[in-house]
Amino acid sequence: MDATGQTKPTLHSALRVLRELGYVTVEGIADRSVGGPVRYTADVVRLKADFERLAEHLFMGRQ
Repeated sequence: MDATGQTKPTLHSALRVLRELGYVTVEGIADRSVGGPVRYTADVVRLKADFERLAEHLFMGRQ
């Protein structure tokens, strides 16, 4: 929650909004090279932060 009392968007909520808008698919968040879920490497953590920043902008635009 931020200083205004609003809940900060999470990676999960960011992905949900992006899926609703058609930007990502469920399949798009899996690592196709190994056929399994994404491993949490530095790139994924950076991607997570990017999604969270994008979600903040998307949520602010929806209010």
